[in-house]
Amino acid sequence: MGSVGTGRERFEVEWAAMQAEEPPLHAAARSGDHAAIRQLVAAGADLDEAFDIQLDPGARPVLITALGWASGSAEGATATTVEILIELGAGLAVEGVRPPLLCALAGVNVRHPVGGDLARVEILARAHLDALGRLPSDVATGAWLEEAVSSGDPDRVAFVLRHGADPNPAPLETWRRTPLDRAVSRDSIEVVRVLLESGADPNLRAFHLYDLLGTVRSVAVLDVLLDAGPCSTHRSWAIPSRSRPTLPGTPCAASHPPETSIEPSGSR
Repeated sequence: MGSVGTGRERFEVEWAAMQAEEPPLHAAARSGDHAAIRQLVAAGADLDEAFDIQLDPGARPVLITALGWASGSAEGATATTVEILIELGAGLAVEGVRPPLLCALAGVNVRHPVGGDLARVEILARAHLDALGRLPSDVATGAWLEEAVSSGDPDRVAFVLRHGADPNPAPLETWRRTPLDRAVSRDSIEVVRVLLESGADPNLRAFHLYDLLGTVRSVAVLDVLLDAGPCSTHRSWAIPSRSRPTLPGTPCAASHPPETSIEPSGSR
C-alpha cells in the first residue's frame, strides 16, 4: 500500500490540495460565509471567475463559479447564499462552466458529496422557466431530469417533471439510459415511484446492454415496478442472489424456469 491507501484517504488528500488553490470567494460561497462573500465582492472579487474543482489528476476539468459552488455545495451553503450571490450580480449562465442549476440539482461533481436541495433549485430555475413555466428542452439543457435523478432526491425529480421534463425522453441513443433505468440502477425507490407516477414507461429500452429489470438491485424496487404493470422487455433479473429469481405469474416465467422464487412484498 502506498502513502495514500483507502479511497477516503485519497479523497482527503485531493480535497486539501483543491482547497489550497481555491479562490477566497469560492471558499466563502462553498461554506456559506455570507459576511465574507459581501466583503470580497466589495473589494473587487470576480463573481464569475471559473475554478476547476476536479479531484482526479489528469481528468477533464470541472469548472464552476462561486454561484455554482454555493448551488451544489454540501459544506454549509444554503438557499440564502445563492440569493446573496445573485443579488450581488453573479451570472446564471457563464459560458464554459457547470450551470448553477445543474449543481443545485445533483451537486457539483461525482467525486464531491452530493449537495444542493429543492430550495436552491427553485431559486435558480426562475431564470430558466419560459412563459408556460417549463424548463428549456434543447440539447444543451436536456440533462435537467438526468441530473435530478442522480441526486436521489424525489422532490428535485418531481420539480423538474412538473416543469416540463419528459419522463420518456426521445429519441433514445443506444448508449443512454432512461431516467427510470438510472433510478432503478441506483436503488432510489422514491425516485422510481415519482417517475412511474409521472408516466415513465418501464418497457422503454434505452441502453443496448441492459433492460430495465436487469438493473434491479432490491426486492423493494422490484415490487414497485411490478405494481406499475408487466415489464415485457426484460431478459434477466439481476437482483442480489446466488441465482436468478423468477417471479411466478410474470411475463418471463415461462422463458426462465424458476430457480428461486421471490414474492412481492405486497403479497406477504
